[in-house]
Amino acid sequence: MEQKTLTRKQLYKLAWKKPMMHIAKDFGFSDRGMGKLCTKYEIPIPPRGYWMCLKAGQKIKIPALKELDWCSDDEVIVNSKTPEPKNIELSKKLKQEKDILNTIIFDKKSQKYHPLVKSWNDVDKLNKYIKIDIRARKVLSLVLFELEKRGYVISESNEDNRRTAKVNLNEDYITVTVTKYSKMYKRKIQPSDWGWTWRKSDNELVYVTEETPYLKIVVYGKYSWDPRDYREKEDITIEQAISKAILYIIKKIDKLKVERLEKERQDKIRKSKQHQIQTYNSFLEEQENIRQEYIKFENYKRQKLLEDSKKWKELCIVKKFLDHIKDNNDSSDNEWLEWAYSYLNDINPTNNKNFRNYNNYEKDEETSPSHS
Repeated sequence: MEQKTLTRKQLYKLAWKKPMMHIAKDFGFSDRGMGKLCTKYEIPIPPRGYWMCLKAGQKIKIPALKELDWCSDDEVIVNSKTPEPKNIELSKKLKQEKDILNTIIFDKKSQKYHPLVKSWNDVDKLNKYIKIDIRARKVLSLVLFELEKRGYVISESNEDNRRTAKVNLNEDYITVTVTKYSKMYKRKIQPSDWGWTWRKSDNELVYVTEETPYLKIVVYGKYSWDPRDYREKEDITIEQAISKAILYIIKKIDKLKVERLEKERQDKIRKSKQHQIQTYNSFLEEQENIRQEYIKFENYKRQKLLEDSKKWKELCIVKKFLDHIKDNNDSSDNEWLEWAYSYLNDINPTNNKNFRNYNNYEKDEETSPSHS
């Protein structure tokens, strides 16, 4: 299928040439979805009743297309939706199965039961309150035998206490059972109906269930609220119902497999994205820690610079003081002055070649008030 595209300007012109539902159909959208797209890109569309007025010969002024700052008129805004590719292998398989299943014959006199159904019979015969439909269980046995021939694994399913068989293929499964078909209809209330005396009138209709001689094969999806039944009727034989039910089971399990694989793929993508986000957040956290450490180190250097400059300023005052004593006193203080000048040189930060060394940063951080 050829991919179709529309720009903002083309969609505006097309919207006033033919109804939105026809445009939407051409591009694989719903008319509501196409209308939302026009609203998003501020494309004026015909008002309600426009096409009737046009057919009647009335002239309606077409509003101009406004320019947008965030979207140009030549930018592609519509891509036609390509239909999902058909599963060719499944189609061929179903066609072959259909030809094979048309040859199925249900033998009413056969006493061959599937092992699972036979185990039910052995247990249920001991319970006088359970009514066993032999024909229904023979039909179910035939369905299970046919499915086992095709590689499906049969196990017991105890959902809602029903006698249902679980059909498995790898991780995908559905459940199947065979029961009598009961039809429901409305009729007038009768004195024999329970609780009829509390009703408003005898003409009120009630629902009643009537059991028929026909069977139905009920196939439940992966979830119990998704049933599909194949009924035996006057014009539909039980073999035809079996054939349709088996074809549906094959198709349904294949669909469940596709859905499961797609879900696994999406989970992998989601986990990969979560890992990327976690890695990126860890990187940001690490960078923030480095930045904070750099700020601390810069503050430490500035503080040390100010401390050294204050110390140097104090030493300059002391040196002036010593020079003053040296110039105005006798030689009796020479020994003391020599000691003072020597001490001054020792504590002078500018005389130390490593006064710009910050090796004591970590030690100073450990002994700082914030860490104590």
